[in-house]
Amino acid sequence: MDDKPVVLILHGDDSYGIEQFILSISGRMGDPAMAELNTTRLDGRSASDEELRTATTSIPFLAERRLTILTHPLAKLTSAANQKRFTALLESLPQTTALILVVEDRFGWQTRDKRLDWDVLKEKHWLVTWAAAAGKRAYVREFSLPKANEMPEWVMKQARELKGQFTPGGAQALANLIGSDTQLAS
Repeated sequence: MDDKPVVLILHGDDSYGIEQFILSISGRMGDPAMAELNTTRLDGRSASDEELRTATTSIPFLAERRLTILTHPLAKLTSAANQKRFTALLESLPQTTALILVVEDRFGWQTRDKRLDWDVLKEKHWLVTWAAAAGKRAYVREFSLPKANEMPEWVMKQARELKGQFTPGGAQALANLIGSDTQLAS
């Protein structure tokens, strides 16, 4: 268990991909009833510090780990003092916790060097910097929507994973109708 990350930072514009990743983690928690009992979902826009602390430091019940999913984790973390308090919590989490931070993000242009980068979790963002320093305790993963030319292959891959199939023409037709909306395509 010591090699599993405690803090997982999932960010990007593919909300379907993020949700599928979370479901895969939940599915590895064993008995679905126990997994649900050991899972807490919080929204960073409304959850208090105490609610987050309680959810992330509680001992798992008849399971190896507790799972806490925090959407909009940066909503209240606009001051340096709040960021410091939050990272102190992250550093103190027990190995029996898996805290998933879900950050909605978009790809955009950086003005200085004119290259694509995320709007929120840029390379120098304080949370990304913390995760890099945390080593194996933290895991960061980007979830970006497929580009228009990648969507037909995405459709065909999803169909195969669901034990179905699409012809290339059918996948292209679906992609033409829905664009890069992976939720709708699924």
